[in-house]
Amino acid sequence: MRKKMEEIETAEEEEKGGKLQWFFYVILIPLLFATAMAIIIATISGVNVISKASGLAHQVTGMFGADGNEKGQKQSGTFSETQYKSQISSLQKQASEKDKEISKLQSELDKSQQNNLKMKQTVSDLKQQLKKAQQQQAANQKKLKEIASTYENMNPENAAAIIQKMSDQEATGILSQLSSETLANVLEKMSADKAAKYTQMLGRTGS
Repeated sequence: MRKKMEEIETAEEEEKGGKLQWFFYVILIPLLFATAMAIIIATISGVNVISKASGLAHQVTGMFGADGNEKGQKQSGTFSETQYKSQISSLQKQASEKDKEISKLQSELDKSQQNNLKMKQTVSDLKQQLKKAQQQQAANQKKLKEIASTYENMNPENAAAIIQKMSDQEATGILSQLSSETLANVLEKMSADKAAKYTQMLGRTGS
């Protein structure tokens, strides 16, 4: 029995040794030979085998590092978006300040236009008042001429007596409407003081 077991173990060891020899002779040695031949042929053809192997290693490394690059790009994109939002906020602030400035200028313009309207209204009122004053003056002048025409036909002595009883303004108003000849005759019939006074007043009015 023991001898039989030893024979079985010996058979198994021989089988294992045979498989190992088969691997070396059938797979490993032909593979190494093929690799060596490929390197020799590539070198003869001018191909830098070491450079190719290095490039392949870089490609493999790049594949594993792709995720890191994508993360960096995402971070860079986030930073750019933050900057963009900051620029938008700055522009919105500037636009708000410009709106306030425009509103202020518009308010000043409205006030200026209101002041201009008030000034125009004031000028219009003054023109109306001036027109009325001129009309009143023309009416008074007409009345003075009508009254003066009465004194033109009156006796100079009687005219002088009536005029001397009037106020200085009324007297000079009538005397200023008389002809030069009638005026001289009327003043001649007045007292020297009155005649001198009226003559002086008429001189100021005429100048």
